[in-house]
Amino acid sequence: MARRARSDFMPTTPGHRDRALCRLLPMHRLLFVLLAGCVACLSARAQSTASADLERLARDPVWLRLLHAGPDGRSEVNSPDFFLAPSGASDPLAALRAPLAQAGTPLPADAHQHPRCRFPARYWWLARQGVLPAAEPIPPGCTRLARWAQLDRLQSVSLLLVSGYCGNPASSCGHALLKFNTGDADARLFDLSFNFGALVPEGEPMLRYVWRGLTGGYESGFTDRYFYTHDLVYARTEFRDVWDYELALTPEQRT
Repeated sequence: MARRARSDFMPTTPGHRDRALCRLLPMHRLLFVLLAGCVACLSARAQSTASADLERLARDPVWLRLLHAGPDGRSEVNSPDFFLAPSGASDPLAALRAPLAQAGTPLPADAHQHPRCRFPARYWWLARQGVLPAAEPIPPGCTRLARWAQLDRLQSVSLLLVSGYCGNPASSCGHALLKFNTGDADARLFDLSFNFGALVPEGEPMLRYVWRGLTGGYESGFTDRYFYTHDLVYARTEFRDVWDYELALTPEQRT
């Protein structure tokens, strides 16, 4: 009499089904452990890759120039307000992580003190590197910055060279500054100009002024003024020659 073979995959009794389920449970646990391990490995690899990318960007020459730092990562700027991280003056990576951490904070009603309005070049460059969402050079909420920069009217940038003037020891070898041209010939005197020089206190005695000027005793800084103030001093009062060299910059470089 032929005997009917019983299939191992189609248990015929409740007891057999319970024993089969018990054999399957360890396999499910093993699969769960394997999947969890794969996810952890992928997450660790992604974090390692992201950290390596940030370290590479922190050593980028453009980022170092934005911080006014040299190859060693130390910035020449000693103002603490220039950095969002306490160690940003000597740690380019910390200076890079700080704006990333604050990128998602919303702009308040008075946004001119927000990091995105104070340091637009840093955020714009980070966005172009892909570590931040794409954004405009000046965020819509930074109204004070937009009025000051006038990027919508900017046509070119000029390097101005001013001849030497023996009546002023600080300018005896000439002077150089930048001017942002809007292209309006009738309003060129109201174009912004940028100067870098010593910050000399008012009423400084002449001997102290000469000594500190020759020995580097003054702190220096950037100042911005309408061009008519420089034109009044250099060309109208001191009768000095001023040469205007328009720089061949791309639209991206001008921004």
